[in-house]
Order: sequence, then structure tokens, then C-alpha cells
Amino acid sequence: MTRDEILSMEAGREMDALIAEKVTQRNVGIRVYDNRLPRYSTDISAAWEVADWLRNYWGTFELIAGLSWHCWSELKDAKIWGTGNTAPLAICRAALLAVMEEG
Repeated sequence: MTRDEILSMEAGREMDALIAEKVTQRNVGIRVYDNRLPRYSTDISAAWEVADWLRNYWGTFELIAGLSWHCWSELKDAKIWGTGNTAPLAICRAALLAVMEEG
């Protein structure tokens, strides 16, 4: 997945499944339509789990509110920004960009 694809991806079950697979690695046996899949991209309480991953793994995490939400994190020389019209969406986009940055 490219940076542009991540930044244009909408909140929803597809993004939630990607977060479960790539970030939290809790997707064993969970499908996009499964009610056990947390709603990371739309529920702030589930998104905080993703934010904790960014903070713990990348060492920094900042969420900024304005006309839109911005989530920023930095590891060594890599800096990532996720934006969205909601905080959960910005957090999820930033986390997917972080995973992409890791290679």
C-alpha cells in the first residue's frame, strides 16, 4: 500500500482489519465483517490502543486538533503524519504509515 492510498483510505472495517493485521497483530481468525474486530478507525477508545502502540514503539505521539485532526510520530530520522476528519482516523492513518516506513 502506498502513502497516498493510506492517506486517502476512509474509516471503516477495511481499515480496522488492516490495523488489526499490521499494527496490533490481533487478527487471528478475525474477518472484516466479524463483530469481534475492534472499530479502530471510528471508535476513540479502540484508537487509543493504536495510539499506545505508536507511543510505545515509535517513542513519540502527538494528536493535534484543528480544522482536521493530525497525528504525528517520530522514530530516529523517520517522521510520519496522519490526518483525518476524526481523531481515530488520523491515528490509524499514522499507524499504517509507520508500519509502511518500517518496510
